Amino acid sequence: MSATAQNPDYQWLPEQRTLLLPAQLTLDKLDAWLTRNGLLKLPVETVDFAQNQTLDSALLALMVHWSLQAKRPIRLLNPTAQFMTLMTLYDLHELMQPVPSDLS
Repeated sequence: MSATAQNPDYQWLPEQRTLLLPAQLTLDKLDAWLTRNGLLKLPVETVDFAQNQTLDSALLALMVHWSLQAKRPIRLLNPTAQFMTLMTLYDLHELMQPVPSDLS
């Protein structure tokens, strides 16, 4: 298996258990994105928002799923201000933890 699984929709880094999100990820795109790529089965522990430009609260449900599957908080790299606002609004700090950029 290669060190990096690349796809136009996302990038998976298996050694780090890190998923790099696509630029656009909203409710209308989420179901097809998950189904097409089989992402619910990945052992995601870290999510990188570096490429993401648009998201909505549907992504929160996915993050909760991955956190419960990993039995630990999901590490967030480069989370957008929009995502941090949603995370705070839904009080999900126990399930998701931003990583300071100097530690990532």
